[in-house]
Amino acid sequence: MRYALWLLCVLAATEGFAQVSGRVVDSQDGMPLIGAAIQVYDRDSLLLSRIATGADGGFLSSDNPQRVSTLKVTYLGYDSTVVHTAGRSDIGVIKLSPSSVALSSVTVTADAHHQNAYSETFLISDSIRSSANSAAMMIGNLPGFKVNWISENISIGSDQNVPIIVNGREMGFQYAKSINPKRIKTIQVQRFPPGQYSDYPILINIELFDNYVGWDVSGNAVGMLSLRNRHSNSEAVSVDGTLSATGWNTYMSAAYKRKQGYEASSYIRDIAGKYVEETSPIDRENPNIGIHADEYSLSVGADRRFGDRHLLSLQTWGDFIDNEGEDYYDMTDGTHLINRDNYKSINSITGLFYRDRLADRVQIRSTLIYNYYNIDETRTFIDAADISQSDIDGHKHYLFFSGDGIFSISDKWEATLGYNYTWRKYNSTDNANPAEQFLSKENRNKLDATVSFSPSRTFNIRAGGSMLNISNRQNDITSNHTSWLPRVQLYWRPLTWATVNAVYLNDIYYPNLDQLSTSSWQISSHLIQTGNPDLRSKIMHYVNARLTILDWLTLQYMWRRSNNDIVEWYEPISPEVVRKTFVNCDYLHQYAGLSVDKNLGKGFNLNFVGNYQWYKRWTAGTENNGRTWYGDITATWAIGKTDLTLLCEYFIRHDMEPLPQGKRYNQQENLVVGFNYPFCKGRLSLSGLLSIPVNAIDKRTYTKIDIPGFKYETYGDDRINSFVAKINLRYNFGRGKAKRSSNAYITDTEK
Repeated sequence: MRYALWLLCVLAATEGFAQVSGRVVDSQDGMPLIGAAIQVYDRDSLLLSRIATGADGGFLSSDNPQRVSTLKVTYLGYDSTVVHTAGRSDIGVIKLSPSSVALSSVTVTADAHHQNAYSETFLISDSIRSSANSAAMMIGNLPGFKVNWISENISIGSDQNVPIIVNGREMGFQYAKSINPKRIKTIQVQRFPPGQYSDYPILINIELFDNYVGWDVSGNAVGMLSLRNRHSNSEAVSVDGTLSATGWNTYMSAAYKRKQGYEASSYIRDIAGKYVEETSPIDRENPNIGIHADEYSLSVGADRRFGDRHLLSLQTWGDFIDNEGEDYYDMTDGTHLINRDNYKSINSITGLFYRDRLADRVQIRSTLIYNYYNIDETRTFIDAADISQSDIDGHKHYLFFSGDGIFSISDKWEATLGYNYTWRKYNSTDNANPAEQFLSKENRNKLDATVSFSPSRTFNIRAGGSMLNISNRQNDITSNHTSWLPRVQLYWRPLTWATVNAVYLNDIYYPNLDQLSTSSWQISSHLIQTGNPDLRSKIMHYVNARLTILDWLTLQYMWRRSNNDIVEWYEPISPEVVRKTFVNCDYLHQYAGLSVDKNLGKGFNLNFVGNYQWYKRWTAGTENNGRTWYGDITATWAIGKTDLTLLCEYFIRHDMEPLPQGKRYNQQENLVVGFNYPFCKGRLSLSGLLSIPVNAIDKRTYTKIDIPGFKYETYGDDRINSFVAKINLRYNFGRGKAKRSSNAYITDTEK
């Protein structure tokens, strides 16, 4: 309360200072230009400050109007202008005219690229939009971004499958990736954001034009076929639509995916030297592990804008999964063993979002989410002497509220205050016995405060933290825990060609229903699996430092430490039976990496990510070390004046992951060639990728567990799916212009 009163006092005090203000708009349609760069000079042409326009094209400088002589205003794709202030505090409307010089290639200039301690913002030009017909493919045109042409998943350096939010609100990836690039105004990368999204290490925020009027429909079809023995295949189709009118925006997304996947595996289990299970060796020609899954999803939503300051959004989303899986093993003694895992799940979410700009320097936002999840799962074990079946019905109820206030105290100071509340309930029952087997209820209260200081465009520091209280009741046991989660982020550009980013924070991960539930099922005649209701949430200490040189070369070091990492655990419970469960353990992870994203000219671009990682996991009496080395190099070539782009990528990874009771090995290698070609003035695009088998490493995977009374070794072979063809066909059509925006919002839920 004292902190809030102090902020209000500061805000009131700042109102008394003279400031220079105005708005920057397009000279043709009067639309605001967000992120326009403004340089403020005095009478001696000395640079006083650099500022950028906000969501309404407005700007506010804390410089004394009597000192200010001129403003230089620039915006990508527009002719710059110089405004003489003549001592005025209100400059009024500044109109910029679109540049008559066409951009021949995708470029990002200094004025179109802004960075601070926690975010990196790109202003989107027509040249960036021109070669893409979806948001995901357009993002892939930006420096430092990489997009998979088939899945359209986005990577930033070593961060894979980066989530997307739109206009500061979460949404489903299927809809976000399909947004018409014409609607997109800016792309912002947020690293370890405070407030509502503090659980994300990195995310992409797509800012749309607030005044887009029109409609868009996007259809997408994706297919995959394994060319080696035709084992694995999948197909997916989706359709997305947006209708925007004055004050209103509605949107929908529907998708279906069918997957048929196969793998090959074998194992040896030895229980006290008395019971030994050994399968036949791996046969890649006849894979023994298969799944068939059908997935359906649907989301609809609407936004209502009240004036320029108020926005209300409502969305509901749901998906349905029908999964059938079977593991079949030929044993060396001539018998057979079968494990079946069949389940149907329903996941439904309803979210309400409200945003209000109370004043030019005060913004509030709030979110209310309800999520219901149900899974009906049947696990069956069959061998020569036994048939065992468990039929479990699991439920999750999840209620989340978030409220944030953002206070721009001055051009140099900004504060964020937030409160999150979460209520979560897990329960499961055995359908053969209706009595409730497991019940877990949890309340989380989280207070978040952050202060940001930016004395110049080359330096920014952001510091704060969260106070988190977790009250949990599992069956008849109640616990209460409070944690302080600090966070410090730094951005510094000491030289024009060098940038330093550093962060320290605490991150938290919560155990899921499977990990907590006491429900059990049989894996083999002598092995069962169950959850652990005593698991604690994992709090991870995190340090990350990045040095970027010449905007295309990045060196990175990362350090992570936790006392409550969640891992698998094996324990003999009788001379004949071993239980597989989950426990907390100590964990240390370090990372040193190098990334390159370099435009070589004439349509050639080179992207490289390489790193070395080392790990340690330990408990009382156990300690194991591990390491990973990783390399991914991608070259793309946009051929001359054509729209055809070719790709060649080579990826290799070798993991030796430490477990408290053993080690897990994983080897991956992939060589991919592909193409992307837009038709019909960019409305239709076709992408194809071919994965070619290579054998620099053998690509075998295996896990080894060795404890008194139990030894377990399992083997896999990734080569079964190393020869794969994939194709993506997308078609967009619609009509619209910058009169009203799409404000899609889909909630994220705890997995």
